[in-house]
Amino acid sequence: MADGAPEQAELYELIFNELGLDILRLRNRFRYQDEFWVESQEIVAEGARSLGRDLTVLMSSWSPPPNLKSSGQTDCTDQVSCTLIREGDAFPYPAFAQYWNDSLDAYAELGIVPKFISIQNEPDYHPNGWEGCMFAATETAELPGYDRALEAVHGLLQQRQTPPRILGPETIGVTLGKVQGYTDAMNVGLLDGIAHHLYDGSTWQAPDDFTLALQSLRATNLPVFQTEFSVEGSDGGAFETAWLIHNSLTHADAVAYVYWDLIWRWQGNEEGGLVAVELPDETRWQSERGYKLRSPYYSVRHFAKFTDPGWTRVGASASSDAVRVSAFVSPNEDAVTVVMLNVSNTRRDVRLDNAFDGFARTIIQSTDTASWQELSIPGDAPIELPASSVTTLAFTPPG
Repeated sequence: MADGAPEQAELYELIFNELGLDILRLRNRFRYQDEFWVESQEIVAEGARSLGRDLTVLMSSWSPPPNLKSSGQTDCTDQVSCTLIREGDAFPYPAFAQYWNDSLDAYAELGIVPKFISIQNEPDYHPNGWEGCMFAATETAELPGYDRALEAVHGLLQQRQTPPRILGPETIGVTLGKVQGYTDAMNVGLLDGIAHHLYDGSTWQAPDDFTLALQSLRATNLPVFQTEFSVEGSDGGAFETAWLIHNSLTHADAVAYVYWDLIWRWQGNEEGGLVAVELPDETRWQSERGYKLRSPYYSVRHFAKFTDPGWTRVGASASSDAVRVSAFVSPNEDAVTVVMLNVSNTRRDVRLDNAFDGFARTIIQSTDTASWQELSIPGDAPIELPASSVTTLAFTPPG
């Protein structure tokens, strides 16, 4: 977290324990950013303190160091190529793998040991003004092959005492075969999970348009990770965020959904992230505490707060397609969390079957006008789901 951020201890509690965060995605900044470790080390340590357990860390590379880049710089521009340097007739796959191995050594010395890595963030995208490095699915005259880079990294990292699990290809989106364009060309057996983003134009505004693309990700029989997505706007697409999480879980059988970004600097009308943090100067604050919990914070919290690592998604259904439901059971099968979305523009009333008789229950609901409201509803009464609302029911043993 940036130096001088207001109410740091309070914020760490909000973004970890109160949110229910289980996995943290970090950018690998080794070798190209001075003091690359400072913020990452603090966030990982504070996350573990808040949660009372170690965080699951996913580390992704936005760009290798400048000496491995064709442009000699990490940031990309429209004017220059943005990929690995070609040395004679070859791309430096061994050096790229060594960069990753050295990175893991450097972070391990700081107490940061990623369980998962992704060798390149969005290899199919050429950014303008920030870090990137393009890879084709397989080598061309202009671009290195993701398949070759994966083989090099995997081969070297297998020599480590505890190799990280590798996710990929972390494409910018899932439609039009973006993921399959890479997986079809590689040895998928080198991956431990399929990673992707959801930046497919305006498709997020109609989340069901992702259905077939998400279902197609099951073909590899590997765990699916949605590792980055967010939208701009005052509410950050709050309801759509919850709908996208639901669809990722139920259509792709995703095991993780990572929101971009957890914390973002709030300046004037520009805000982002799940938590928007103001400048240290209190005289310029627009909020009482120097930060704002944005609407998508609650969208993620509906799924994350009452589930933990080791919980399993189980079958759940509703009699109306207007109500989308997902359910999760604890490892000991003594607690169940149910998340319901009303995707229609009219109120829906739901009644649960009697499977939860004898359980204590907590009901939390968010609508377009109020977030995270706890409801008190008798067990035999219907639960009202306003239009475009998210409702979480947490069932726990009585007492």
